[in-house]
Amino acid sequence: EDVRFHKRVRKGFLKLAAKEPKRIKLVKASKGIAEIHREIVRIVEKVLR
Repeated sequence: EDVRFHKRVRKGFLKLAAKEPKRIKLVKASKGIAEIHREIVRIVEKVLR
């Protein structure tokens, strides 16, 4: 895919996440795998409570 396409998709997703922070969560993928996993588990556990 074209890089411009991916940038547009990312921009749109970030816009949605800003509009709906309770529904859409962002997780930084620049962290280590274990840290990313812990963050996702934390987010999911909050939703399930």
